Amino acid sequence: MSEFWNASGNRNTDASQQRIAQLEAALEGPLPLRVLSLATSGTFDPAARLVRYVGANAADVITLPTANAQGAGTGQLVVLVNTSAVAISVVPSGADTLNGAQTAYALAATSAVVFESDSQGAWWAALVPDATGRLLRSTVLTGTTLAVFAGTKSYRVRLWGGGGGGGGVISAIAAAGGGGAGSYAERVGNPIAASYTFALGAGGTGGSTAGGDGGNGGSSIFSAGGVTVTAPGGTGGAGDAAGTAGATSRGLRGGPGGALATNGTTNGGGAPGQPSVMVRINFADIMAISGAGGSSSIGGGGLGHARPFTTTAAGNAAIGPAAGGGGAIDDGTAARAGGAGGAGYGILEEFA
Repeated sequence: MSEFWNASGNRNTDASQQRIAQLEAALEGPLPLRVLSLATSGTFDPAARLVRYVGANAADVITLPTANAQGAGTGQLVVLVNTSAVAISVVPSGADTLNGAQTAYALAATSAVVFESDSQGAWWAALVPDATGRLLRSTVLTGTTLAVFAGTKSYRVRLWGGGGGGGGVISAIAAAGGGGAGSYAERVGNPIAASYTFALGAGGTGGSTAGGDGGNGGSSIFSAGGVTVTAPGGTGGAGDAAGTAGATSRGLRGGPGGALATNGTTNGGGAPGQPSVMVRINFADIMAISGAGGSSSIGGGGLGHARPFTTTAAGNAAIGPAAGGGGAIDDGTAARAGGAGGAGYGILEEFA
């Protein structure tokens, strides 16, 4: 356990030591150097590693030390704990940046954040919510806004982008690729404002009967406390607008999965859709397989088809959220559309 000192050099013995102990555990080891307390606006000593705000003025602003205060090539880790009942602002020093483009960081009452510098002029914030709080509410996100539940001190959001649609085919011996799944993001944080804002990505449409590519899935986003988490959607599978004839063997791409999510505590990418394959097996026939959609962690991709077991069929829609749609197939009977991708999805949990 660290020693606890205020700016006057006196040892603190109040209950905030329990919160500091939690932070030490989160950082997997004791915090070096002394702990300082601030009751008003100001810039704290660069030697500090843990700073407590103990004032009561919502207009107070805490300024971070310069990002290169420890010298070239040496970053800095600072834990700032707001023990008060009001939210305060934290700003970078001079020309330093904070979280890329933020001009100020709003630190909620009775919460904490870890700031890390790159030694070259940039600071980044990582929230440290209280992991001991009880679950207040679990919500499947719908719409675009949600009021913060009374008494909430921390949250966990899980977010999936929309799945891409499967490709369509013309009336010919043709098979299309499956759509990619949306990516996944998870973030643990502290709400700052009175509400969360979000938008869930739509699932990609199936490719047209003109052999069109499947539509791309939309990105899902979630904003709280000045941070926006984004889970991109998957890409649509390639459609088959040419068909296969003669001795030709070929294949068409499946849709790539959603790109790596951003601003989550955990950021993941989506699974790709499977490609279509058409192989001449003798002079008279071609084996064709349309691509299955990529699966997400909460939904299966639309199944592909195989010819000659299936002669003609539209692509199968995704079985669950954020998954890709399956590609269509045909043997010259009729043009078919691709399967639709699954819509984006979000789950929010709030803790006391």
